Amino acid sequence: MAQGNGNFDWEQNLHDLNEAARLNRDKHERIWKSIETLRDSQLMVNQQVSSLVSAIRDLIDHIPPENLR
Repeated sequence: MAQGNGNFDWEQNLHDLNEAARLNRDKHERIWKSIETLRDSQLMVNQQVSSLVSAIRDLIDHIPPENLR
């Protein structure tokens, strides 16, 4: 940022850039943690759906073929 005399305040600019970098790093870490949580949740849902499909197939296998028409 320029000072009143037209000089650039390098120290303040460096501070601002470091603060912005820290904030971006924090946001980046929160995003990745959220992605990991979503991935773990999705794996659990996939396992539950697979189990449900397997149970439905087992039920269908127990229905006599003449009743499936």
